[in-house]
Parts: sequence; structure tokens; C-alpha cells
Amino acid sequence: MIVMVNLVLFWAAFGDTLHFDFDWAVFRHTADSVRIEFYYGIGFRELNFQSVDSLLVAPFRIEFSINGINRQFSESGTLIKRARLRSFQEAIVSHRVFVDQFSVIAPAGSYEVRTSVADSMHAGTVTDTITVPQFGDRLMLSSIQLGNALLADSQTQALAVIPNPGRRFVAGRNQKLYAYFETYGLNPQTRSYELRYYMVSGGGDDTIVRSAPIERPKSGSRSATALEINIDSLNPGSYELVVEVVDHPFSVQNRVIFNLVEAVTSQPRAERYHLQLTPREQRYYQELQYIATPRELEYYNRLSPEGREAYLAWFWSRHNLSEFVRRMETVEGRFATARTPGIKTDRGRIYVKYGEPDAIERKTMEMEVKPREYWFYYQLGLTFIFIDIHGDGNYRLAWTNSPEEPKTGLEHLLTTEEQDLYH
Repeated sequence: MIVMVNLVLFWAAFGDTLHFDFDWAVFRHTADSVRIEFYYGIGFRELNFQSVDSLLVAPFRIEFSINGINRQFSESGTLIKRARLRSFQEAIVSHRVFVDQFSVIAPAGSYEVRTSVADSMHAGTVTDTITVPQFGDRLMLSSIQLGNALLADSQTQALAVIPNPGRRFVAGRNQKLYAYFETYGLNPQTRSYELRYYMVSGGGDDTIVRSAPIERPKSGSRSATALEINIDSLNPGSYELVVEVVDHPFSVQNRVIFNLVEAVTSQPRAERYHLQLTPREQRYYQELQYIATPRELEYYNRLSPEGREAYLAWFWSRHNLSEFVRRMETVEGRFATARTPGIKTDRGRIYVKYGEPDAIERKTMEMEVKPREYWFYYQLGLTFIFIDIHGDGNYRLAWTNSPEEPKTGLEHLLTTEEQDLYH
């Protein structure tokens, strides 16, 4: 059963989808069941970090469900996780990605898998259909799991790889690919079997890399293999890794696609963290105080100049800078008065924070009632009442039901009707 967790949404109008990589692999568990391992990777720019005890911490939630298409089986669950960083500078330089995994034991069959990731600001969902084979007594291979590094248990010497859910590797010197798979149904009456692998370029049948046959000793009908393959001679592009096991007189193959991408070249320090900005965007790039949380501002103000550069790059990867610029320019033209810039007015501040209201109602000609505006954000469930107290066109916020806004001290200016309707 999925446990629902309430999320606090900050400035939802600026939000977008949380993107993450997702992959899976299937291994034999028993004669009647398999172990499906699911892997996910989340780039640090996708998560909302807060400063906690000298660290940057981003809580997030994983919800998953697996439902049988051609058989009666379903399972679901929720995982609560926390990503941690020492600094944004370090994360940017290392292109930090948070990788984790979970597994489900299931019978063979076809399934629909749905996985969602959500933090305090954004959410994203991946849906996939997978087919799980029945591992019988015949010669078979598991899925091929691709990874960035190889691990060995110091006590059992069991091998495992750190998963690469995006199946993306960076082209460059000394680049290696790690592949883990298991072989089932080996003939225990013979001493060894033969293993080979080769790579095929994407979009063609040209074999780029071919290994020599590798003789492997047997220790029963099952084996686990972890390959370390040097790919620094390959050009960026799409490739297919093919693994073949020969246990005479039988042979079996399995394959997996991966991508090799260009390395990110280093930039001068002054340009390293900045986005490609238009002149309009450059004007407002550092004005995050109008939409950042108090906690984010507190952390930002404590940073060094280079730390602020890194933080701004992260912050605007999480918010829509173009939309922010549009709002800032709109309030200067719409709400500015002779004495007050548009962003310094209450209406301007609320407009930048929440965007265009779904509806605005105005009252300007009623006796003994000062001009006022009612702003309604139906999707957010928010209402704002602004009153032109001094008759100078600068409408002050008198009341709102937004939990993000403090008491205004002007609630006494509401009419009896307004108090009955809103207060």
C-alpha cells in the first residue's frame, strides 16, 4: 500500500516536472519467481535543497507500483529518501547524480510499472511496460545491468556495479563501462564455458569492439559475471553491447543499448556557473529574493561570491527565468506609481510570486468604501484583497488566506460583507 505524504508547495506557478532516469533488470530468484531490480538517477539540479547543519539536504519521495497485465499480481510502495551535498560548487564540478535502487519479487509475465519522484517543489512520473521471462532449466542469461563502477563485497567477494540508470557514459580518456549479468542452466557436468562480447554501432550492424573468447570455470549451474570494458576509443553516439555465453552444444545471447556523450569542457571561473542569458535575463538574474524562500535566501547570503554563482545556476535551473523576467517587467508597467516601483507595491510582489490571477474583481465607486481589488487564484485556492488606502493608486494588501503571507495589520479595513465572505 502506498503511503501518501503531504508536500508543502512553494511558488507552484514556477514549477516544472522533476526529471529522472529510470531503468530495470531481471534476475532469477527461484524456479517460479524472478527478482526485478529498479534503478533511478536524479541530477542534483532537479531537487530542492535546504541548509541543514552545514550540509545541503533535499528530502524526496519515491512511489512505485507494478501491476500484472496478463496475470494477477500487483505490488506498490513508498520510499522516503534524502539527498545530501557538501556544496553546490562541488556538485556542479562533479555533475552529481543521486543513484539508488529497489527490487520486487514477482512471477514471470508482463507488467505495467509506474514510478514517481517528488520533492517539496516538483514531481515527475515514468511509466513503462516490462516483460519478465520464465527462467527454466535451459541455458539463459539475465538482463545486462550497466554501471559506472564495480564493487566487490570484502567478505563474500560477490560482485556488483553502481548502476547507470540513464545508460549514458562520457567519452574521454580511460572511460570504462561495467556490465553485470548472471548465467543460468549451465551444464554442471563440464568444467568450463565460453564467454565473449562485442559492440555494435547504433543504427547499423558494424561491429566496433569484439572480445576474444574468455574461458570461465564452472561452480554449478549458475554464475555471475562483471565485465570491465574500455570504451575510450569510441566516438560519441549510440551503441549496443551484446554478450554471448557458449556451453556446448548450446549458446545464448543478450544485449543492451547505451549512449556515449560528449565530455563537458571546463570554462573560465567567471563563466563556469552562468546560464546563457539574454540582456533582459541578466538584469533580473540575481533578484531571487522575490521568489526564494526565507531559508534559501539565508543560505544564499552566507555564500562566498563563487558559491553564489553556483547557487544562482542551480536556482534558475529549478525556476523559469524567462517567466520571472516577464513578471518583473509586467509589474513595472502595470503597478508602478509616481513614488513606488512596481515590484515594491503589494500587487507587484504578489504578481511576481504567484503570476497572473485567474480572476480580478474591482470595486471603485461605492460610497464610504475605499477602492479595492479582489484577486482569485482558483487552482491554488488563494484569495487576495487589496485596498487603495490613500487614493494614490498604490493598493495595499489587506487580507489573504495564503499561509505564506503574514498578517497585514489592515484586516480592520474589511467591510462586514468581506469579513463574512473571506475572514
